[in-house]
Amino acid sequence: MGGCVRALRLLSPPHSSFPDSLRLRSADKFHPDDLDYALGVYLGAMKSGEDFAIEYRIKDAHGVFRWHMCEGRAHRDSEGEITFWVANINKVDRLVKVRPCCP
Repeated sequence: MGGCVRALRLLSPPHSSFPDSLRLRSADKFHPDDLDYALGVYLGAMKSGEDFAIEYRIKDAHGVFRWHMCEGRAHRDSEGEITFWVANINKVDRLVKVRPCCP
C-alpha cells in the first residue's frame, strides 16, 4: 500500500468508511514532526470547508521519509453543503530538498 493511500486513510474524516484501526495504524508512517501539523490543517479544513494544502513526510516501504503535498477541496451540492472532498497527493521530495532554506 503506497504512502498516499495511507495518508488518505489517516486523514479521513471521523465519519468516513475507513475503519479506526487503519487510521491508527497509519499514524506511524508520518514523520513525528509533521503529524500534528498535518492533522490540524486537515481537520481545520473539514470544519471550515475551506481548501487546504499540506506538506508532510511519509515513510516509504524502505523506511525513508519522503516529502508529499496534499491539496484538497470540498465538492458542494446546489445548496452549498459539502458532499465529498477531492484531494490530490504528490511526492515532492526532490522539490523540497532543493528549496532554499531562506528567502
